[in-house]
Amino acid sequence: QTVTCSMSQEIQQRVIQTLLVAHQAVAADKEPNNKSTAIVLYTDCVAKLKTLLSSPDLPPEHGKVVQKYFDAYQERLNALQQETSPETGTGKKPRFHTMLPWGDSDTPPENTSNPMPEHEIQRPLWLCRQIYVTMTTGGFLTSEIYVPKIVWYQDGGISQLHGVKAKIKYLEALTDLMTKVETTPLENAVAVVQSLTQFLAQGETLYNRLIRDIPSNKFSAAAPVKLEQRLGKLWERGSRMVAQTVNTAEKQPSDDAYVALLIAFLNQAQMVGQWMEHFDQHPAPGVQEKLNGVCAFLYYFVLSFVLQDMMFLVSLHLKRMREEVLLPPV
Repeated sequence: QTVTCSMSQEIQQRVIQTLLVAHQAVAADKEPNNKSTAIVLYTDCVAKLKTLLSSPDLPPEHGKVVQKYFDAYQERLNALQQETSPETGTGKKPRFHTMLPWGDSDTPPENTSNPMPEHEIQRPLWLCRQIYVTMTTGGFLTSEIYVPKIVWYQDGGISQLHGVKAKIKYLEALTDLMTKVETTPLENAVAVVQSLTQFLAQGETLYNRLIRDIPSNKFSAAAPVKLEQRLGKLWERGSRMVAQTVNTAEKQPSDDAYVALLIAFLNQAQMVGQWMEHFDQHPAPGVQEKLNGVCAFLYYFVLSFVLQDMMFLVSLHLKRMREEVLLPPV
């Protein structure tokens, strides 16, 4: 599966806003006595999705996904309205309601994702795509590990991650930096090198600030050192990290913006892959080296903690599923 950066900044912001409303709607839907709030939120979400579908700026490749969400939320809204109707509704919420797009299925879908690249420096971009897919539709992290979307949206999951608010500030700042880089004309190689150099320097400053904002040994992302010292061991460290799970996490206030910002940034990061393809065909002095540095930055300074957060959420989801199996039938 591929993710493009053809979506405009305005559309991206509207998608993020819609995701936040959708998450709130699902959270309210799961509360036994909060159907009226869920109906209001689902109605707002459906309206926002309908507006997105009618926008000429929405890329066709994203339109199918938006349509899928629209259909699912509309179906759930109709079901809730029928349940609460004085004529037909029972007022009781079914334990297993209509399957939403991120819902788990008994059998994971066929793995249609692209295989891991042989070239190590391209693997961070591939991993960005894999994690993005797990957040938006559910997908395979590797050929054998399937991560359903609900892992990222389970009740109270994000609030148990360590340093969420600091990570949100970090992602917001990185998104702003990446947006500035996107405006650089590719025809001007000197400007591209300068823009990428500035991104790396400012990005490392932001990461060092993130480390200071989370002063705990539980935060096991890489210590702040120069990227050049890490480039050679890029994937070796990643292989060990994917094999680990986070056993402890400090409880933090819930903030739904974390997942929405991750979705936007991981999608935006695919620009780096497009630039690498461009400069493979049109070589320019110094550009490829800087793009390799950005790939290393994405892995060590973003994906390092995102992978750990995801592994913790997977463990939490599995624990809850085991507990639910032991519940008496209703």
